[in-house]
Amino acid sequence: MTSRSSTPDVPGSGRADAPRRPRAVSLVAESEPMVWLTGAGLALALFMIVLLLALLTFEGMRSLWPRPLLLIERADGTRLMGEVTRHETASGRADADDTGRRRLLRTGNVELTGEHYTWVPESAVQREEHPEWALVVERLAWGRFYGLPKAARRDGKVIAETPEAVWEAFRQAHPGVRRRWAERQRLETVEVGRVNRTLEEARLRVRRAALRDGPAADSTRTAEAVLAAVEAATAATFAELQARIEALNQANAAHELVLVTADGTERRLALADVVRAYPANRLGWAGRLAVYLGRWREFLFDNPREANSEGGVFPAIFGTVVMTLLMSVAVVPFGVAGGDHGAHLDQQPRRRPKHCLRCLRPGVLLLPDRRLDRPGVLQRAAPESDLRQGRHPLGRPDPGAADGAGGDRRHGGGPGGGAELDARGLLRLRRQQVADDPAHRPAAGHAGHHDRDDPG
Repeated sequence: MTSRSSTPDVPGSGRADAPRRPRAVSLVAESEPMVWLTGAGLALALFMIVLLLALLTFEGMRSLWPRPLLLIERADGTRLMGEVTRHETASGRADADDTGRRRLLRTGNVELTGEHYTWVPESAVQREEHPEWALVVERLAWGRFYGLPKAARRDGKVIAETPEAVWEAFRQAHPGVRRRWAERQRLETVEVGRVNRTLEEARLRVRRAALRDGPAADSTRTAEAVLAAVEAATAATFAELQARIEALNQANAAHELVLVTADGTERRLALADVVRAYPANRLGWAGRLAVYLGRWREFLFDNPREANSEGGVFPAIFGTVVMTLLMSVAVVPFGVAGGDHGAHLDQQPRRRPKHCLRCLRPGVLLLPDRRLDRPGVLQRAAPESDLRQGRHPLGRPDPGAADGAGGDRRHGGGPGGGAELDARGLLRLRRQQVADDPAHRPAAGHAGHHDRDDPG
């Protein structure tokens, strides 16, 4: 006779079940490393964004802040005027005049000199000064122009000759010139564009009728008649717009600014081509700040000019913002749907894995059992009956329980009584478990009920 002490404890016999030793749950199973990795990635991304904004601010301060104008006379008698943008030490060069310290001078006046920048060695400088009335002129084309004011002209007549008078005449005339230039741009892009769009729509209607019904069809002839009427109606509108544009151009062409470069070359500049001008060496902090903010506004909200080397980047900013919004609209619904689907699955009762999950390795299928040792991890614990009988939530016998208690009593008891091994060695249910519904539960005392007194 087998002693009672050697008989394994049977759940439900009244004796206390042996305590189960809690299993250790790895950090990988709880996704702790991924949480920390995601947080570190977010912190790194925020740091990079802040660093990029700081770099843009610093570089913008350097490039957009107005610098004083320097007039340099070299040893060979040539004279240069411009803004010093950089210093460096050119060591080891074969040219003896280009050794030691040198400065990069932005000389502008590219239509006269053919270059925007010039390196000036310190050894080649004979004399330098900061002319009081030297002007920096930012233009729609050809980049910046540097010169000394000589005269201001209106309708071909000189109205000012001294630097002070020339600058004052420019300040009075330039705002009106810019308003007329903006009006001309509006007429050319909006009004003329509307006329051209009307003509193009009429032409396309003729083309569609010809392709659909043939060139000799009545619908095609009707569309051609409509096109002729539209051309006759828009011809007068187009002529009126052209007259208005020509009047604005003539009014702007009457204003000119005469400047003299450092080497004595005289140049006439139409005020309609001037975006901004200022006496760099006469500006105080308030004037420099006004120029700086004006350049930032131009950089953010204007279109590029001079082969994208000057002007603004508004088209690029607009395209980036629109693309980001479109991607957000396209991607966010998928994220919301995926989160909602995951939350829905988490609220469902545990059941046999679908066929698409059977290919997973057994270690992945054991993850829910490992997490049962930490109830706070899951929103729902395993059924109490399964825990009392030592059954696995997925229907597999508990390897730590005795043979008589490891199986599912509703499925016959015994080791693996409610499960079997498939061809791949994976443990799966022999039949579907009973749903958690009082109508489907065995009555108390029934052979399949867990509260029945154990006869043994």
